[in-house]
Amino acid sequence: MNSRLLMFLIVGISIGASPAFADSFRCGNSFAREGMKISDIANICGAPSAKEVKEEVVYGRTRNGFSRAVGTEVTEYWTFDRGWGQFPAMITVKDGIATKIKLLSRTTSEQERRGSK
Repeated sequence: MNSRLLMFLIVGISIGASPAFADSFRCGNSFAREGMKISDIANICGAPSAKEVKEEVVYGRTRNGFSRAVGTEVTEYWTFDRGWGQFPAMITVKDGIATKIKLLSRTTSEQERRGSK
């Protein structure tokens, strides 16, 4: 009986300790999630504390297996400083959609803003 109780407690604690959304963060009373339009996130969270735009070359394969540049892709990195006691959040934006959300440490956020991703 004690082993069942112990197992129940372990499962209950592990389920309760998991985050509701691993790919989201809280802004006020709402959540910003991956897959949302960046305009909706800006309405929820306000203006980002830092914004970086990079144009990256996209490569494709030719028929004989070589790679070549086929175009460019614009990627934006929006950083939100969420205030005291909260880690900053960096959102990767492609085509106006949040594709990745990463919570940063205070020291990491400064390094990533300088481009050492």
